[in-house]
Amino acid sequence: MSGAEEMQRYVIHGTTARTANEKVTESGMAESTDSETDRGRVLRIRKMEPADIPSVASLERDIFSEPWSETGFADALAQRENLFLTAFRPDGGVIGYCGLYTAGDEGEITHVAVAENCRRQGTAAALLAELLGWARACGIIRIFLEVRISNEAAIRLYEKYGFETCGVRRGFYRRPTEDALLMSCAVCTQEDRNEKRRSCLL
Repeated sequence: MSGAEEMQRYVIHGTTARTANEKVTESGMAESTDSETDRGRVLRIRKMEPADIPSVASLERDIFSEPWSETGFADALAQRENLFLTAFRPDGGVIGYCGLYTAGDEGEITHVAVAENCRRQGTAAALLAELLGWARACGIIRIFLEVRISNEAAIRLYEKYGFETCGVRRGFYRRPTEDALLMSCAVCTQEDRNEKRRSCLL
C-alpha cells in the first residue's frame, strides 16, 4: 500500500485523523486508533500521556546515542501546539512513539522510534500516517525532519509518505558523527490551511 493509499484510510475529525474503528470522545477528540500491522497484530496509537513518559524515555535510551530525558519529553508534552503519539499493544507496554513540533504553518518531526524487537511490523508507518493525518487536519503546510544518512530503512519510509531530500546537515549527529539528510513533505496548501484553521486550534 502506498503512502497516499494509507492516508485515504483516515477520516479527518476535529483535531486529529482517525480510522473507522477509532473511539472518539464527545468533544470530537480521538482517544486512540487501532491499526492492523503487516503481521496481523492489532496496534493501538493514542496521544502520549505523562504516564507514558518513563516507558518512552527508557525506549529512547535503548535506541538513541544522545537520548532525550524524561524532563525533555515532559516539557514537550506541556506545549499544546506539539503532538506526541504513543504506540502499544493491547496486552503490552509502549513499543513506539513519534513527535511533532509545530510553529505557524510548519512542523518538525522530532522522533519516529520503535523498539528493536517490534520493527518491520508496520508500527513506524502507522505512527507516521497518524501524525501526518493530524498535521493535515490542522492545516500544517510543510513538515521537516532530519535522518541519519546511513538509515536507509527510515529514508525509504519517509519517501513512501511523500518526503523529499532538500539538504544535508554536515556532522549533524554524534556518537557516531554522521551527516543528516534534511527532508520535507508538503502536507496541505495555504488555501486548505485557511479553511482547516476554522475547525482546529493549533
